[in-house]
Amino acid sequence: MNIFSIATLVIFVFLSSHPVMGDQIGDNPQYVPPTATHKLLVFHLEADDSFSHSSIAKGITMFEHMGDANGFEVVVSEDPALFNDDTLEQFHAVVFLNTSGDFFDESQKLAFQNFIRSGKGWLGTHCADNTLNGWSWYHEMIGSIFRGDSWDNNIPLIKVAQDHPSTKDLPDPWVISEQYRKNTWLFDENTAADKGFTVLYKVDPEFYEGKIGDKPRDWANQSFVPYVYTREFEGGRIWYGSMGHADATFDIDGNWYKLMEWGLDYAFGKFIENE
Repeated sequence: MNIFSIATLVIFVFLSSHPVMGDQIGDNPQYVPPTATHKLLVFHLEADDSFSHSSIAKGITMFEHMGDANGFEVVVSEDPALFNDDTLEQFHAVVFLNTSGDFFDESQKLAFQNFIRSGKGWLGTHCADNTLNGWSWYHEMIGSIFRGDSWDNNIPLIKVAQDHPSTKDLPDPWVISEQYRKNTWLFDENTAADKGFTVLYKVDPEFYEGKIGDKPRDWANQSFVPYVYTREFEGGRIWYGSMGHADATFDIDGNWYKLMEWGLDYAFGKFIENE
């Protein structure tokens, strides 16, 4: 065998055991191969002590169940000291489970930004939007600024992404007993796509344009109220859902479980929306 043949054989063997990057990750550097050992940080600090969510305990149990069922490790903490580059590097995604208040110093903010910009994922529930309220970058990431919330036993959700893999087996309309957000949204139905958002569910406009008895709803001027959505932001993958106040939201046999399980797949990078 001549030298050229030997070199060709060596290159063939190398490529067979080391796939070309484009083939391995679909030309998307944010993608984490599903065969990787995934590690999830579930962060649940309520720094705002004006209200405490009993649903957090149910949420922790739900994410731990997802980890057991799908073979990924779950680390649960309310310690912001974990938000440093060295520690965050070991995680593929972070959940803000009903977090509230301000808890990051400047170095922790930078570490979290680095985490997102490195192509990792973030999933937020409920009052994760009422978190770090003085940090504009964080709220740009989420796409909203918290203004208030209210409870209703019959909130009708409309499926926006009809053909989306995460919603195809879920109800439409979907009537839930939960809280809804009265936020300032930094996107609407006309700008969502350009800003990287995919709205999965929104509140039915007839709900907030109506009345409770003789009292007009205090958010009747809202023209668009997204409830669950994803976005790509500065290289990372973002998933946010307004639900999470009610304990039952985190039942392991419910529809929210199915939707949040897909949300973690998205945050981990197992699913790329443009494929």
